[in-house]
Amino acid sequence: MTYELQNVSVNRGGSRVLRDLSLSIERGHVTGVIGPNGAGKSTLLAVLAGQMAGVSGQTALDKKPLSSLDVKALARLRAVMAQQLPNDFHLTVEQVLQLGLYAFGDLAPKAAALLIDQAAAMAGVSNWLPRSMAAFSMGQQQRVHFARALVQLLAIERHQQRAWLLLDEPTANQDPLHQQTLLACCRQLAAQNTGVVIALHDLTLAAQWCDRLIVLSAGVLAAQGPTREILTEDTIQRVFGADLRAHVIHEPAAGVVVYQKTNDH
Repeated sequence: MTYELQNVSVNRGGSRVLRDLSLSIERGHVTGVIGPNGAGKSTLLAVLAGQMAGVSGQTALDKKPLSSLDVKALARLRAVMAQQLPNDFHLTVEQVLQLGLYAFGDLAPKAAALLIDQAAAMAGVSNWLPRSMAAFSMGQQQRVHFARALVQLLAIERHQQRAWLLLDEPTANQDPLHQQTLLACCRQLAAQNTGVVIALHDLTLAAQWCDRLIVLSAGVLAAQGPTREILTEDTIQRVFGADLRAHVIHEPAAGVVVYQKTNDH
């Protein structure tokens, strides 16, 4: 399965947020979406999820237009974790994870429980299942919603063996250990032929974990391709600001050091 976007534009609040975007995204990779604030990263994720209004152009998944799919059909193709967490303090962690199965009402209770246990273990939240969401920090709640997306993903794969995971800034509130753990889980899923698309701000995390990158700037596609080819000093300065100095490291470990130019440098 492949996402195909042809001349996709999005208008929101009287402004054009994405402009004539044409690209393809294949399963089996961790594809990162990077760019400065306001570049259109969250909008692109919402377009891929089939959740964005005001879209012109064509967005298709496996040659099937997203506009032809209803909410339930979309939920059986891709799992989504949005940047803004819902207000679900009144629920337990287990109840939040159960929300990932809303499109799979035909699933037997025992099978559903197994998927929840599996996803909770993958996200490292197994011991939290009976506890209230109100007891956890923002970063911990984010991990719970990652587990909820994993529940949906596992249900999709159980149903048809083909799935996509769309994550908008999933590491924003995580400490370094849990950033690495979450992205390692995504890499493992991609190795099993899941399609993973992640919007990221941290360029070092993008360098470490993304196989391919989509670079956005002011709603326009600035670059796309393999991470080593795309994540360069030139691209970083061109997209994030000419006043930046950037050093991209690949060996012995991937990383990006960015700092602002001064009179002393």
